[in-house]
Amino acid sequence: MVNYSGAKYSSDISGITFNSENETINELYQSTVNYRVGGEYRYNNFRVRAGYAYMPDPFKSEQNGISRKITSFSTGLGYRNKKFYTDLAVVFTQGKNSYRPYSINSADSPLVTLDNQTTLGVLTVGYFF
Repeated sequence: MVNYSGAKYSSDISGITFNSENETINELYQSTVNYRVGGEYRYNNFRVRAGYAYMPDPFKSEQNGISRKITSFSTGLGYRNKKFYTDLAVVFTQGKNSYRPYSINSADSPLVTLDNQTTLGVLTVGYFF
């Protein structure tokens, strides 16, 4: 469980408080449970892996009509023997976000909605010594 509403600003300097910022965090964010599941199949020295992750929106209500949940899918192949190992993994992540690139003193500030999709590949090679 991740308690986003429990995040707090603080300072060691006397007289500096972040009461309004901490109140805003508590009003906007909530606790969520991030889910991850995965598995590996082994055949002799070979490995095949797959996984899934789901991270719910940390906001109590949708901001600007957008749910910021994130989903990830991963897969990988590996080989291991007594002298070395190698792994190749690919992770695909998708989610939405929004922001205002600049703010004017009006309700008409432009809003940018982003549909994020990321594919990441990782190659690992290791030697036992």
